Amino acid sequence: MFNEKPSKGVEVALQQLAALMPGEQLDALGSDEERVARYLRYNPFLSPKAVGEYLGDKKDFSQRVLGAYVRSFELAPLPYLSALRVYLESFRPVGEAQVIDRYIDQWCTHYLQSNAHAEKAIFASHDALFTLTYSVIMLNVDLHSPVLVDRYRPRASPRLASPRRDPTV
Repeated sequence: MFNEKPSKGVEVALQQLAALMPGEQLDALGSDEERVARYLRYNPFLSPKAVGEYLGDKKDFSQRVLGAYVRSFELAPLPYLSALRVYLESFRPVGEAQVIDRYIDQWCTHYLQSNAHAEKAIFASHDALFTLTYSVIMLNVDLHSPVLVDRYRPRASPRLASPRRDPTV
C-alpha cells in the first residue's frame, strides 16, 4: 500500500503496529516519528521513490519524520561526499526545488551537529554547507538526467579534442 499512497501506507503501518504491540513495548520504540523513520529506512520492500515522496511532503508530521529519518544516519566518521551519498542513496529525491530544499536543510543541520566535535571545521556555517550541497545535487542532476537536452550539457572544445593542435589558434 505504501508504494502506491505513501501517506495512507504510513497511517496503516502505525495502526497495525499499535494493534500488535502492548503499550510499553510500543513506547520503547520511540515516538511515532521515530517509528515511521525506522520503517522507511530499514524496510527493503518500500519503493525509494515513494519514500522520497513521503519525506518531501510539507505536512508537519512528514517533516518531523524527515528530521528523525536524517538523525538515524551516523555521519560523524564520514567525509562530506560519502555522508551525502549514503543519505541520498537511501531514497529517491523527487520534486521541485522546495522539496529538495527540505531534504538538504535537515541533512545539513544533522551533518554539522554530527561533526561539531571535529578539531578542524570544514564548513563555516549552515549556509555554506547548504549552498555547496544544493550545488552538488543540481550539477549531478544536470550531468546524469536523461531528460535534459544534450545542448545544455558541457562539451569539450573541438580544438582541445583534436590530436593535432594548430599553434596559431
